[in-house]
Amino acid sequence: MTTHEGAERWQVKRGTVAERNKYMFNNPLLSDIKFSFPDDTIIPAHKYVLAVSSSVFFAMFYGDLAETKDTIDIIDCDPDTFLSFLCFIYCDEAIFKDTHSAVKVMLLADKYDVPSLTSEIVKYIDGEMNPSSAFELLAFARQLNEKGLEGLAGR
Repeated sequence: MTTHEGAERWQVKRGTVAERNKYMFNNPLLSDIKFSFPDDTIIPAHKYVLAVSSSVFFAMFYGDLAETKDTIDIIDCDPDTFLSFLCFIYCDEAIFKDTHSAVKVMLLADKYDVPSLTSEIVKYIDGEMNPSSAFELLAFARQLNEKGLEGLAGR
């Protein structure tokens, strides 16, 4: 059995499941799926971790018509947005540069059915809301049929 560089006894160094999950974020160790982007970026992931957070990923990887490829092409977002989305799934952390990046992640949360992330984004946007961003956010809220975000933009 081969070991990955720096991976020996990594579990012992991380005392909680949360810490171990965080270690696996964007880590090829034990990865069984990759996401490929038009700029040739490859992001490794773990089907199980994705499936326990998203009914869409569950169906994609474990459903009757499960995906058999080991690489999924992502063409509807950039790698940074996808990493922010995965960061929440792996680390339970919602970190955004600004409201525009948060809305881009919200599109993924909607697409992959991760309502807990959508809730975190609505809270973030509520704290960042200003009059100049309200109209843009209202358009996104209506597109997503997201009543919580629509309510914020309509204030």
